[in-house]
Amino acid sequence: MSNVSRELPCYYVIMDDRFTGAGISTESGIPDYRSQGGIWDKFQPVYLDEFLADESKRLLYWQRKKALWQGIRDARVSKTHLFFKELHDRNKLLGLITQNIDGLHEKSGLPRHVLVNIHGTNLEVICLKCNDITPAHETLDEL
Repeated sequence: MSNVSRELPCYYVIMDDRFTGAGISTESGIPDYRSQGGIWDKFQPVYLDEFLADESKRLLYWQRKKALWQGIRDARVSKTHLFFKELHDRNKLLGLITQNIDGLHEKSGLPRHVLVNIHGTNLEVICLKCNDITPAHETLDEL
């Protein structure tokens, strides 16, 4: 049994799907969105219709992404992320649905076909004019 399993509480797990969301990445140093001191305390959300219609909203959105990018880029996976990877490696995890956009499940080694990122991730960006998809670091490191 791995060190991760020995340090986490004992769980009896059948082969199943799992869901992760707010809080799983806070031990990796990434703030959640809704708690006091969270991301929404610092930044107002930019909604899709605003983003598409207003250049100033797009600028605001990218300023926020740039401010959050370094923490996300440099974040390390937590024991909890490694726990889900271990469940997958033991054939105890069919899939993982996550609200998290930090890409730490991918960094943990979970294969992408196991993950459903319901809010997308910060791993890639897409051009709204040509639909080109590029790694996020190519855009965000240059802003």
